[in-house]
Amino acid sequence: HMRSLQSQAEVLQKQPALSTADSQSQLTALAAQLLGEHSLTVQGNQANVTLRNVPPQRLGEWLAQARSQARAVPQQAQLEYSNAGWNGSMVMRLP
Repeated sequence: HMRSLQSQAEVLQKQPALSTADSQSQLTALAAQLLGEHSLTVQGNQANVTLRNVPPQRLGEWLAQARSQARAVPQQAQLEYSNAGWNGSMVMRLP
């Protein structure tokens, strides 16, 4: 498992740098596609994400793609799980 994480980290490090504007664009598109419209607001190099009944698999997919495609990293999360899915908010740091 540690080797897998190390491999993932190396792949991310080798990717070309991404501007904050490009990261915002990628993250906005991913949020609209996987989390629903109006789920993301961006201010500078920080994105605030609102989750409403997001299925666990979809949240995991979004987090993975946010990291690999938009180079966004979670900074803070306040989440609650219900039968309908994940609800709450997250703060993501952009490059």
